Amino acid sequence: MKRLNFEIQGSYAGQPSVADSVIYAVNGGDIDAIDEVTGQLLWTYDTSDAFVGELILCNSHIIAGTNAKTCVISIEDQQLEWEYPVSGFMAMSDNRLYVAGINGTLTAFSMPNLQSDQILDFIIQGPEDIDEYATTGFQAAVEYEGGFEWFVTSKTNWSISCVPQDIAEIDQLGRVTTYDKDGLVTITATFTTGDQTVIAEKTVNIVHPITVYYVDIAHGDDSGFGITPHEPFASIQRAIDEAWDGDTIFVEGGIYEEVIDFLGKKITLKAVNDAVTLLGPNPAPLQDTSSEDTLAVESPVYIQAPQTFACVVFDNNETEESILENFIVTGVFAGIYCGSGSPTIKNVTSVRNGYGLAVWGPGNPSVDSSIFWGNSIADCFGGTVSYSCVERGAPGEGNIALEPLFADFSKGDYHLLSERGRYNPSLSQWVLDDVTSPCIASGNPNSDDSNERMPNGGRINMGAYGGLYQASMKAWPLSADTNRDGIVNMPDLATLAQSWLMKVE
Repeated sequence: MKRLNFEIQGSYAGQPSVADSVIYAVNGGDIDAIDEVTGQLLWTYDTSDAFVGELILCNSHIIAGTNAKTCVISIEDQQLEWEYPVSGFMAMSDNRLYVAGINGTLTAFSMPNLQSDQILDFIIQGPEDIDEYATTGFQAAVEYEGGFEWFVTSKTNWSISCVPQDIAEIDQLGRVTTYDKDGLVTITATFTTGDQTVIAEKTVNIVHPITVYYVDIAHGDDSGFGITPHEPFASIQRAIDEAWDGDTIFVEGGIYEEVIDFLGKKITLKAVNDAVTLLGPNPAPLQDTSSEDTLAVESPVYIQAPQTFACVVFDNNETEESILENFIVTGVFAGIYCGSGSPTIKNVTSVRNGYGLAVWGPGNPSVDSSIFWGNSIADCFGGTVSYSCVERGAPGEGNIALEPLFADFSKGDYHLLSERGRYNPSLSQWVLDDVTSPCIASGNPNSDDSNERMPNGGRINMGAYGGLYQASMKAWPLSADTNRDGIVNMPDLATLAQSWLMKVE
C-alpha cells in the first residue's frame, strides 16, 4: 500500500518545481514554497497579476509567468528581480530562457551565471531627488556578459553619507529614510559574487516637498502636524514655522491674537471660507523681517490691528518678488509700511488707518488693483500705484478717486455693491443692489479674473476680493458678444441665428 506523506488543500494548478528540498507551486495565482518533507508552508509570494502555468528554477531564482509578463523572483529574499513584457510557455537551455508568447512570438533571453559570468557594469537605480520625511527605495543592477541586467538589491551592501550629517539613513534593502532637513546624500552599493567585487555610487538631493498647511483657531492643535483640514494648527505662526518656500497655508476664519513673522519664507497665506481677524501688539501683526524676496500672501484676510504701528511691514530690502495679495488691512497707524522694501501689493483694501500705505525709506512698492479709503492722514504716501481706487487721488495709469461703494463701511463689510450680484457674508448668499461700484472690473487688465464668478465684466475687480469667487459681479460690456471674445462678429451672429424665433413654452 502506498503511503500518503501529506496533502495540502488549496487552489494549486500547473506544474510545480523542486530544488533543495523545497517545492514551488502556483496556488490561486500566488507562488507557495513548501517543505518537501513535512509539507509546511515556508513562504508565499503574491502579485497583483496571478501567476499561471509552470515554474522554472534557475540560479536560485524562480521564473514564473502571468498572462501579461514573465517574472524572475529571488528565492533568497522573495524579491522581484526582473520582468519581461511577454508571457507564454517557457523552456531553459544553457542559461537561455525561451518564451513562446500567446501572441505567436518566440522570445529568447540570456540568463546570467551569477558565479562565473563577467560583470560589465554595476549601477544604482532610483530618483535624483527625494522628499523629506519619506522612505524611497533604490535598486542595484548588475550587467553581465551578453547584455543581461540583473537586480541584486538584496545581495548588496548599502551605505550612505550625508551633508549635513544625519539627515537620512539606508537599510540593507536599499531603502533611504529621510528626516526634516534638505541636503545631499551619497549612496554607496557594494556587490560581491565569486571573485568579483563591484562598487557603485549615486548622489541624491533631499528636497522639501511642496506642502499645504491648515490653521483653525477653533479646532486646531499646535502639537499636531497641520497638514490636513481635519488636523489643523491652532495658530498661524506655528504653520509659518513649519512651512518652507513654496508652501501654502490655508487659514479658517476667526480672531487670531498673535504676531506673525514670515521668517523670509516664500509662502502663500490664504484665508478660506471666511475673513481672518488678526490682533497683535507692536511692532506689527503681520511682518516680514527677512532680506529675502520671498513673501507671498493671498486671501481675503481681514487684519484688524488696533494700537499697533502697522499691519504689514516691508523693511528688509524686499523686491517685487515679495507679494501681498487679497488682504484687508485696517485700524492701525500705517496699514502697510515700507522702509527699505519694494514689494508687490495687489488687490488690497486698506481702510480706516492713519496711512493706507506709508513708504518711509528707499523702498518703492508696486501697487495695483487696490482700494485706499477712509484713512485719516494719507492714502498712499509713496509707491507706484496703478489701477487702484485712492480717495485723495494718486498719479498712475488706471487710478480713480470715486466712492468705492462698500456694502457696509461702518461694519467692515468691504464687498462692492453690484446690480448684477454681491456676496453677503451675513446671509451667506448673493444679493442684488441698486447701484454698481466703479471698482468692479476696473483692476489691472493683465491680472487673472478667471476665479471671479460670472458675469465678471471680463476684468479683475479692485480691492481685496478681486480675482476671488466672492468678487462682486458685472455684466459683460458687449451684450451682443455672445462668445465673449471682445468683438461682435460673425460667430456671435451665428449663435444668434441658431436661437432665432425660439421661445419659452
